[in-house]
Amino acid sequence: MLNEQKCEACSFDAIALTKEEQQSLLLQLSDWHLIERDDIPQLEKVYKFKNFKQAWA
Repeated sequence: MLNEQKCEACSFDAIALTKEEQQSLLLQLSDWHLIERDDIPQLEKVYKFKNFKQAWA
């Protein structure tokens, strides 16, 4: 599963995943979303906490 793999930095000339590959891998990550910032695809997950103190615990 994707969530069990090690994250490694990629080089500038690394081959990008196709949209189909991105969507296929995204299905393995619950509550994560693929967004684009400045034309760069990024994974995002929103965490909700009852209060600020709990978020820092």
